[in-house]
Amino acid sequence: GASIRRLFEFTDLSAQRAFVRTTWDRAWWRLVYDVLCSRTSSRLFLRDPAFFAHVDPTMRVGRYIYDGMLAALDRTLARENFMLSLVFRGVLAPDDLPPYLTSAGVSLIRPRLDRLTEVTANIIEFLESEPAASVTRFSLSDVPSYLDAPAFERLLDAVVHAAAPGARVCIREFLSAHRIPPRLNGVFVRDAALESELRAADRAFAYRFIVATVRR
Repeated sequence: GASIRRLFEFTDLSAQRAFVRTTWDRAWWRLVYDVLCSRTSSRLFLRDPAFFAHVDPTMRVGRYIYDGMLAALDRTLARENFMLSLVFRGVLAPDDLPPYLTSAGVSLIRPRLDRLTEVTANIIEFLESEPAASVTRFSLSDVPSYLDAPAFERLLDAVVHAAAPGARVCIREFLSAHRIPPRLNGVFVRDAALESELRAADRAFAYRFIVATVRR
């Protein structure tokens, strides 16, 4: 209600921080997150069997998302955060549109559409079938959320197969927390500093990053 409307009116970050500290961050609000993000509520309302399929059973999902929201409100204005706007108002924030939805982005993309090839396939099987050392960039946003540990490891093996020397890999994870197996540590050279920078800058505040260069 009024608190949500007020949150999106701020144009000064320090004033928003004070509002969050004195008005927004309340024990009952944290409890709402715990309830709505529980496994029971998710089964009833989200009806997505993959939502919790590969999540550590000890993870407090509501608290994780709530803390991510607070961190986002500490570093960006709510009115400039598409995720907060979608969650609380059901619309994209006009001040934080994805690049491909901006006029400049559309103007850049449209004359290059002939460079794109659409493929609908299982991502692991697709990469396994690609010529070896043929792919230079991998954007695997949220794919791990729908994979168990063995399938995630198979995905990484498929990436190694398809990756050209020095290929860059960006993986975003939501609630899952898959890790690169030790046998591939020397192949996937992670950039911890960039991972932290991206997580801090990402408006989709509940995600974590794996960013790596493939060393062949």
